[in-house]
Amino acid sequence: MPLTNWTMMEDSSIEDFGVPSQLLEFIYLRKYKQQKRDFLEMARTEVLHSCYEVMKLCDVAKLKKANDNKKHLAKEAETSRQATREELGQL
Repeated sequence: MPLTNWTMMEDSSIEDFGVPSQLLEFIYLRKYKQQKRDFLEMARTEVLHSCYEVMKLCDVAKLKKANDNKKHLAKEAETSRQATREELGQL
């Protein structure tokens, strides 16, 4: 049987092709999801749905953190204003 390009690629390391690390992470992540889907015998839509659920939870966490930061900054600004008023009142 003649040696094909596919066989050559199979025997090579993926790093030999100069694939960027971000792309490698994406490839391996997709492979992990495929293995998880095969292991759990889940339909593709169920896995995608759970991925979107995780994304939504992440977005909610980001919004909550942003809201907390906004409240903290507003409180700091009010404290600063009040301190400035007190200083001006003492002059």
